[in-house]
Amino acid sequence: MLIFELDPRNHLSEQHLMELAAILGVVWTLSVLTFLYSQHMDIPAYINPLALVVMMAVFMLNPTRTFRHEARFWMLRVLFRIVCAPFFYVGFADFWVADQLNSLAVALTDLHYLVCFYLGKAVTSTSTDWGGALVEDDGGTCGAGSNWVRAVVMALPAWFRFAQCCRRYRDTREAFPHLVNAGEPRQHDCAKFRHYLNMFHPGKYSTTFFVVLFATLRSWEESGFEDDSYSAFFYPWVLAACVSTLYAYAWDILMDWGLFDSNAGENRSVCAGCQEFQDYCSTYVYL
Repeated sequence: MLIFELDPRNHLSEQHLMELAAILGVVWTLSVLTFLYSQHMDIPAYINPLALVVMMAVFMLNPTRTFRHEARFWMLRVLFRIVCAPFFYVGFADFWVADQLNSLAVALTDLHYLVCFYLGKAVTSTSTDWGGALVEDDGGTCGAGSNWVRAVVMALPAWFRFAQCCRRYRDTREAFPHLVNAGEPRQHDCAKFRHYLNMFHPGKYSTTFFVVLFATLRSWEESGFEDDSYSAFFYPWVLAACVSTLYAYAWDILMDWGLFDSNAGENRSVCAGCQEFQDYCSTYVYL
């Protein structure tokens, strides 16, 4: 088993991934074209996005040993551990996939909009016109910034990584009282450095909570204004967004990439001198 917990004798190759991505891309394209030309095909327009999502969900949750069963259920197991991050040991695959979820935060909010759109409007709507009545009934509530469910969905990816970092620090049971000494990194220095990063890494994701909180409060208060006045939460939101952006940028540049580190050498990754992270570094560069 490798650091991704994959059996090297039985896993998806890059050719399989490209093949699967191409097939799903064609399915998505057909759904979009059917939506655009639904009037000419006499098909309710808003049936198409719902059918696409349902088909993707059925594909992912299919319990039979078909359609890449091992790969699909590996992903489901990792996602389950991510959701329950504080209660499970965090492996490399767990925080790697959770990092991808942070990059997909906008896509997750779109998924929330879809669920809100169909459940909140299609179920309560008295109209059976799935072509345009649903859009007229929406009223902008699903995509409103003051929607607290939307705020929770936006904060979830950051919470997953925040909980994982806290769990990793709890599992190490060691605190690093000072920075790594200058000079060539040694094995015990690098271990201390990792514990130090575990202490402060949650801060990178906790700043997202304040951005989401102030953005939601700002939208909620401004929704009651009759003019274009700024909410009192506008400036805290701007400040939190700047701090979050600079924190994440500095972490990625200084810690993840190791730029401006005279001890990094040619391998610009954290703990470049640690033997146990050589596989991780080579895999990261490969990805």
